[in-house]
Amino acid sequence: PKTLERLNANNIYTINDLLLFFPKKYHFYVVDNSKALTGENVCVKVKIMSKATLIRSTRSSKAFVFYASINNLKIKCIIFGGDYLRYKVQPGIDLIIYGKYKQKENFFSVTNIFFEEFACKIELDYNVKDVANSIINNGVKFCLANNILVNDDLPAEFIQKYRLLGINDTIKLAHFPKTVDDFKQIRRRLRYEEFFWYSCSLEVLRM
Repeated sequence: PKTLERLNANNIYTINDLLLFFPKKYHFYVVDNSKALTGENVCVKVKIMSKATLIRSTRSSKAFVFYASINNLKIKCIIFGGDYLRYKVQPGIDLIIYGKYKQKENFFSVTNIFFEEFACKIELDYNVKDVANSIINNGVKFCLANNILVNDDLPAEFIQKYRLLGINDTIKLAHFPKTVDDFKQIRRRLRYEEFFWYSCSLEVLRM
């Protein structure tokens, strides 16, 4: 009941509302070791060379330090996180870190850490207060698994003419993107749709 109340507060009342409630943000993680020490935010594949050691602790956060081989260089890494890091970050394992290299201080500031291997990873943020992203995503997954479809309001002739995604393909890619190109296709469809209805409203006013 509480979750339903919070969804209603975001104008999600029906299955269609849920399917058409797209993520507000997409976080892209693309592994690129060539940019590891440039000072840019980047995903890097590394090999761990030491255990994670606690160096700072407060009520709200803990900071850990570990060493990793990045492009065959031994680099000091610092990350804020939970106690699980002490046991999961172990010498000899390969993992992917996200953050930026601080050249002046000579360490890699890690903001996220991934224990699974990937070339490209996309995380979604629906930005619904007190409702986990996974709840919305799993709800959409359930609907799609049961072949629930949404009627497309855009005329088929325009979808075909401008090679746009249909609304149901847009829904699938919006909630479960796999590549950056998927995101580009979603954005193209949504921008055209916004422009289409804006043009229609202008025409109505003109008439």
